[in-house]
Order: sequence, then structure tokens, then C-alpha cells
Amino acid sequence: MATASPTNARSSGGVTHATGRTADLIGQAARDRDEIERILETLPPAERGRLTDVLRSSRALYDKIEALALSLSSIERSLAPGAKESVEAEITRLEGAANPLEGAASDERVRRLAHLRRQRRAMADLVRRRDDAAEKLETCAIALQNMKLDMVRLRAGTQTHENVTTLAVNAMSLADSVDSALYVADEMGRLGRRSARSPAGP
Repeated sequence: MATASPTNARSSGGVTHATGRTADLIGQAARDRDEIERILETLPPAERGRLTDVLRSSRALYDKIEALALSLSSIERSLAPGAKESVEAEITRLEGAANPLEGAASDERVRRLAHLRRQRRAMADLVRRRDDAAEKLETCAIALQNMKLDMVRLRAGTQTHENVTTLAVNAMSLADSVDSALYVADEMGRLGRRSARSPAGP
């Protein structure tokens, strides 16, 4: 078992904010990262020197996995259970009760409908962002696991340094590509929380 490291201590907070499959992915990613570091430490210094990208990539991937998991949890908290169905039901009710002859009451209904439709669009966007973050989380977790397996094969003499380095470079590119997705997910999470706090009326 790998000993605790500063990286482990820093990352432990993320697990407390995630549950279920997301928490499992964070835990597995931490173990994979630690195993990569442990294997690197057992290699001769000259051999470690040929694998400098591996340590950097494994840590970057883990950081992105944790950040994606936290963003995913934030989005899921914004999607309250039953909220979508409640908004749809209210839209249906108001659309069915529309009566342009009611004057002010009809104007109020139109404003309420416009507000509910904005909420519906925001929730649909949140669902898309949630699915995108979940997909990227799985992809990063698999990439980190593959890095660990390649390090195990390298130690066993069934993998080359060149292949391990190539995988590490590709993993770093993957980690870098996640930044924009995290920004969008955070923005959508804030939008969802603002919608949830909005008053019933326009």
C-alpha cells in the first residue's frame, strides 16, 4: 500500500463531496496515481529520468478527475429531483389555461410561462453539461488506469519506455483539454443555482 503523500492529503477533501459512482472513481484514481508513483520510486534513477512525463501526467490527470467529480456533483445538486417534471407540469397547466380576454391575469400568466420556459432551457443545458462532465470523468479515469497498467508492464519487462512516455504525453493532452469543460460546467452550475433561487414570478 502506498504511503500518504502531500498530494493525497490535498485530494482527500474531494471525496467527501462526492457519492456513489463518482466517489468510487475518485478513490480508484487516487490508488492508480499512488501506484504509479510507487513504481517510479522503485526504478533506478537513470530509468526514472526517462519517465519524467509520467509523474507529471498522473498527477495532472488525478487533479482533473477530482475537479470533474466536484463539478459533476455541483451540477447534480442544481438538478433537484422532480424539478424538471414540476416545471413541465406547470407549463402545461398554464398553457392550457391561457385566455387573452383576462387582461392583467393573462399578462401575468404569460410572464410566468416565459420564466418557466427559461428554467426549462437552463435545466436542459445542465443535463447536457452533466452528461459531458460524466463522460470526461470516465475518460480521464480510464486514461490514468491505463498509465498504471503500462507502468506495471514496464516493471515486468513487457512494455517499453517509449510507449509509456507516449501514453503519458497523450494523457497530459487529455488533462489539458478538460480545462474548458470544467469552466463551462462551473458556469452552468452557478446558472442552475441562480434559477433555483429565483422567485416564482418573473
